[in-house]
Amino acid sequence: MIEQYADSAAAFAHNAHCEHLLAEMNQLAEMTTLQIHGDITPDLQTFADSLPIAKTFPALT
Repeated sequence: MIEQYADSAAAFAHNAHCEHLLAEMNQLAEMTTLQIHGDITPDLQTFADSLPIAKTFPALT
């Protein structure tokens, strides 16, 4: 699955809004990889660092 957001605030808002669906998804499938590409803000990096499956990639210039 690929999801795209305007910025890190939009990604966090999506996660908060869909928290109950994400919990159900975790009962049906195991997420094995999470890649975050783009402008990696400090709060987004902290989030990624909390997940062993997450890896961040800076925006291409």
